[in-house]
Amino acid sequence: MGAPLPSRGAIGDTVAAMADMMFDLVCQHCGRREQRRWESRKSVTVTYCQLCKRGMSVVGIAFFAPQAEQAAA
Repeated sequence: MGAPLPSRGAIGDTVAAMADMMFDLVCQHCGRREQRRWESRKSVTVTYCQLCKRGMSVVGIAFFAPQAEQAAA
C-alpha cells in the first residue's frame, strides 16, 4: 500500500505520539466481521479473514488519543 512508517527515533517521538486505531472489518467473500487494533508503529498490510483466508475491507475506523494526551486529561 504505502511505505512503512519510520521507526521511533528516526523522526523523534512523532511516531510514538501518533494515535492508535481500531478498524471494523468485513470479509468480502464470507461476510464475517472482525475488529482489529492497529498500532501506529507497524506498517499497513492486508488483513485476512480467519474463516476463509481472503482479504477483508475496512468499514469503520476509531482513533485513540496518544498515551501522553490521555494522561493529561
